[in-house]
Amino acid sequence: MKTILPVIGSVLVVDDDEFSCDLLREMLRDLGVAEVRCAGNGHAALRTLAGLPGAPDLLICDLFMPDMDGIEFMAVLGRQKYRGAVLLISGGNVELLAVAQRLALAGGIQLLGSFCKPLHPDILRSLLGNKSGQTGVSRVGEAVIRMDRVTRQNANGFHP
Repeated sequence: MKTILPVIGSVLVVDDDEFSCDLLREMLRDLGVAEVRCAGNGHAALRTLAGLPGAPDLLICDLFMPDMDGIEFMAVLGRQKYRGAVLLISGGNVELLAVAQRLALAGGIQLLGSFCKPLHPDILRSLLGNKSGQTGVSRVGEAVIRMDRVTRQNANGFHP
């Protein structure tokens, strides 16, 4: 069943992993997003953004990429006063994801949340449905980060 979210017409996915880009593209199309572009790193994303007539409704950015990673890319977006909505994702270190979230917010980025890969379709649906800047969205990302930390700690024998 397709969910149509008319507020989101275009998305730029910035991720060097082709499988992740394809997966996000399909999830976004299933949610009714008509235009999904992908870029393999921050430099490619900046070139893509420069060639667009306006900012995409949403930018989904991985942290770990070659040449210009997600943290460097967020710093450039902050300096350029980018005002589009941003979602951070990472398959790596959860603590670095939390740091990147704080840096993006400090740079004035309109951050919807930060999540560990793979991004679940229900979370993406919820975020896109609440893109209007409602305050609970970032807390969802923080809850996922906390839950991932607890899961990793439990896997290592730590029980809170």
